[in-house]
Amino acid sequence: MAIKLADLGKMKAKSGALNMELDALKKKLIATNKERDELKLKFKTDGGKLQATIAALKKATMPQANANLPKLDLPMLVNDASTLDGRFLSVFKGLNRVKGGPDEREKVYAELTEDEKSRDIHLVPFDVGLSAVAGKEEQELKTAVNNMDKSSRFLVVGYASTDGDAASDRKISSERASNVAQKITAVPGVPQDQVKVIYFGQANQFNAKYLSPNRVVEVWRLK
Repeated sequence: MAIKLADLGKMKAKSGALNMELDALKKKLIATNKERDELKLKFKTDGGKLQATIAALKKATMPQANANLPKLDLPMLVNDASTLDGRFLSVFKGLNRVKGGPDEREKVYAELTEDEKSRDIHLVPFDVGLSAVAGKEEQELKTAVNNMDKSSRFLVVGYASTDGDAASDRKISSERASNVAQKITAVPGVPQDQVKVIYFGQANQFNAKYLSPNRVVEVWRLK
């Protein structure tokens, strides 16, 4: 059947209109893809900036193990708590909350030991002004460590009494803790990377009435 010229004109016009609509859709798709790519790039850039900001804020608000002293170079000593991993960090944060006497200490310790993944296993006492581990105390310490599973990790925490200069007491508490840590790593099967040392200096949470019980290093076993 012959196609009328009028019908052919209508078909061409319709085809032209469809082609124009198709071109418009293609342009819109290109614009949409461009906008999508720009949004992806912006999200990636802004997301990276946000992550960096969050990390910086976390580090800024992280309590330091010794905020008032220069970094000390002692074996296994942690100067910045932000370098601690999960279990070490959670115990450190708990201990850092103890600002009062024995009652507050017992309350915090109950929380820290509730899941049995962390436990205070030993106290090493020291005489006033001394940081070396006595022979008897060394043997008792090694016995306590030997009784632990060999996969255990240890957080060693130094304290001092309140009868001296605060800066000096922080220093001696760090030395006491580092010396205890070295005795722990002398036990066969306890590698150095499983032991971390922190210190708090002056304390009264072991005994609020008498000074000497606060001249200690506390050893925590972590799973």
